[in-house]
Amino acid sequence: YTVTFILLGVSFAIVYGLSKAQQSNSQNQILSLVISITISVINVILAQVIRRLSIYEMEYTFTKYQTSLALKSIFAGLINSILIPVIVNYYIKEDVYGQNGLASDVFMLGLTNSFVAPILKLIDISYIINRLLKYLSSKPSKHLFYS
Repeated sequence: YTVTFILLGVSFAIVYGLSKAQQSNSQNQILSLVISITISVINVILAQVIRRLSIYEMEYTFTKYQTSLALKSIFAGLINSILIPVIVNYYIKEDVYGQNGLASDVFMLGLTNSFVAPILKLIDISYIINRLLKYLSSKPSKHLFYS
């Protein structure tokens, strides 16, 4: 739970900072897209972290493990995708439902979730890192003092 709350805090800080910048910048649509991509990427990271850390919970049955994993993933995703944008838009922007307000951010978030999350699931970073490490460890090393 601690790691999840830390990641949600990081997400809140990033979204808050980008929303403040969006208020004072003329490139509002681009920053709205950046906010949405950030939320989508953090959702994928949250799901991976929760999945990896839930292994250490020592649940008695596999069903309880799956239930715990599902509940934590759903609540973290909902907080990151719904609650954080609503809170940030409510306290920062004067016109929540106007241009570049909450409605615009939610639309952009729905659009980016349609593309970013599936693409990030296709590109498995841990698999790429493991393959790279295996490749590097299989190459014969050349040392200066080779006997």
